[in-house]
Amino acid sequence: MEKTVRVLSWRKLDIQTVRVEGFPMKFFIVNSFRFIVYIAYFAIIALYAFGSFIQRAQVNDVFFELTGSRLQESAATALAVVVGLVAGWFVSTIVCGLLVTLLDIRDDINDRLPNARAK
Repeated sequence: MEKTVRVLSWRKLDIQTVRVEGFPMKFFIVNSFRFIVYIAYFAIIALYAFGSFIQRAQVNDVFFELTGSRLQESAATALAVVVGLVAGWFVSTIVCGLLVTLLDIRDDINDRLPNARAK
């Protein structure tokens, strides 16, 4: 009894290419914009922290109006930086979150428009 072993198949391979859904340029532009927004998120936080560090005398005045006592220079600096970080986080979350949300809404609408026109 003779056994045959097939070593090589001449059948065409079924290889499918992996590609980005939609147009590659659109994918690049959308992700580039998102990357810029992520950088802007941290930049806004840093700017608010730096701005409140520069204006730490005003932060100390607000603290004096609230509590009736003044802070030492190092405590006023620490409080000003913390206030700037918190304010920057809040503002950057609102601004950058709104930008990304609007971009996602627009991207979803554009993705669905050709399907709606075809029906």
